[in-house]
Amino acid sequence: MKASKQSSSEKKNMQVEAKKAFEEYEMYEEMRNVIKVRVKVSNVKRERSNEIELIADTGAIYTAISEDILKDLGIVARGKRRFKTVGGELKELPVGDAYIEIAGEGSHLNCCISDNGGA
Repeated sequence: MKASKQSSSEKKNMQVEAKKAFEEYEMYEEMRNVIKVRVKVSNVKRERSNEIELIADTGAIYTAISEDILKDLGIVARGKRRFKTVGGELKELPVGDAYIEIAGEGSHLNCCISDNGGA
């Protein structure tokens, strides 16, 4: 049997697929090593609240919270902003205002109203 030669485009496709698989694995590894915190999120008047679990991200300016959770709290969008997702994609999402408490300490914050709980 004679081994068939791979074309340069086939080799390139294999390299692209290998790189994509590696990046997905790296992202999976990063997600396995996240720090999750239990928080109490409320509307700004603190009339309604819900305890949820969030991923701690010390570099984030906005906190991504599921649209369903925010809707239950009466939190509505006050505008839209563009965000870069974990996968590197640029995505325009609504933003709103919330109040969050962690271990009894609270603060107002900007939240990204996410369709899946994260940006």
